[in-house]
Amino acid sequence: MPPGLKLALGPILAQIAEMTLKIKQYDRDIQRMTQTEYVETQAMMTIHGVGHITALTFVLTLGYKERFGRSRDVGCYLGLRPKRDCVSVLVLQDRPINGSIDSPLEP
Repeated sequence: MPPGLKLALGPILAQIAEMTLKIKQYDRDIQRMTQTEYVETQAMMTIHGVGHITALTFVLTLGYKERFGRSRDVGCYLGLRPKRDCVSVLVLQDRPINGSIDSPLEP
């Protein structure tokens, strides 16, 4: 790296290196938490693509799993799908159309 560029970028590269070390430490902390404090994340991490951060975020967002009667209620809680009795009302061309979000709209 040219000396002039090294002089200009030196402080920025030092900050990047420091932040990289902090991120690695946070990753280790999260991994330790999933192995010791939140062992329920271990089952989630057997799913392809679900790692420590995703599993821990999911568990901490939901809180106590006992408050959900069925597993389907979790998706509703997170806003991923409406409850079975939810109906959306859409307005197309100034007239309301009733229909379930999961099924095609019917006039």
